[in-house]
Amino acid sequence: ALPYDKGRVVGAVDDAGHTRWEIARTWPGRSRGSMVVEPIDDEPADAALDDFLTARWRLYAATRSGRVLTAPVEHAPWTLRAGRLVSLDPGLAQSAGFTLEGTPVVHLADDVPVRVGRPRLLARRRAERITVWFDDDCGLCSTSVRWLSGVTGADVEWRANRELDDPALLRRSGDALLVTDGAHVAAGVDAVVEVLSRARRAHRVAAWMLRLPGVHALASVVYRVIAANRSRISARLGLASGCDLPASRRVDA
Repeated sequence: ALPYDKGRVVGAVDDAGHTRWEIARTWPGRSRGSMVVEPIDDEPADAALDDFLTARWRLYAATRSGRVLTAPVEHAPWTLRAGRLVSLDPGLAQSAGFTLEGTPVVHLADDVPVRVGRPRLLARRRAERITVWFDDDCGLCSTSVRWLSGVTGADVEWRANRELDDPALLRRSGDALLVTDGAHVAAGVDAVVEVLSRARRAHRVAAWMLRLPGVHALASVVYRVIAANRSRISARLGLASGCDLPASRRVDA
């Protein structure tokens, strides 16, 4: 679950002792960046700051469903040397929406062998309620929600995507189904898993199966195909849009 991207990284040291890093990302989204640094032999070290910035003995990553994974890390202390930034192309940072400001802190270090332990899921407190956002202009979505509302309890609320006022969620609403709980967002198959995990026992088994890596990958492909063609499928099956939920389950804007 580590967030790696596909690309090419080249590092080299020139005759002046400058270390140059060049990165060309090819997926997802093409972007480039580079950095040139040089060591400063007479620069006093800030041991407290160095330790804070580099002594990290644990990895963290997020799964597709928003669960946090952690794993222990073991290696010898970095042999840190103070450095100075010579030049920087912040293309990668800008493509991720970051603005670089302030004076950079630069360190150089030799390679060290690293061992990473077995990852484990951190416990996540179950939200008391979740909100399911769906495309009520889609007959297939509306039919699915009518069925899901009959197998879930009062801890699940249902709202139309068009009521979203969060720009980030609006961009993701093309996934047809979103689930929010105030702190996390799940889309696509992960949203289906979140809903089924709050349904009756038989449906919770289906949620567990959808979490299995191979099943999850196949279900994600199927879901994306159906979501992209949901209007055509609705018309072919004659499914009416608009979700007629029971009065006790409908959430008005």
